[in-house]
Amino acid sequence: MNKNLWSTSFCLLTAGGGLVGLSLCYVLVDVWGVWSGTPYLQLGMNSILIYCGHSLLANYMPFSYMVYHANHGSLLLRTSVGVLSWLLIAMYLHYISFFVKI
Repeated sequence: MNKNLWSTSFCLLTAGGGLVGLSLCYVLVDVWGVWSGTPYLQLGMNSILIYCGHSLLANYMPFSYMVYHANHGSLLLRTSVGVLSWLLIAMYLHYISFFVKI
């Protein structure tokens, strides 16, 4: 069975959930100052570089590697290693104050 996901109720539910998440982040980061926004701050400061780097290096280690026995655990590990690699690169670039601007 396949259900059409682009129904009106699905769009309103996901948009509302995103708005609640954004509101929660705004209150925690800007109003109360409880959370500094890490790691999203570092990723956002060099988002163009991270996007271009992923587009060019998506098939190379450590950003991706061949999974011989594909199951949910191995695929989750592969994508987690890729995301963690880009996160470490973004944090290092933020640490040395290197920012790519258009």
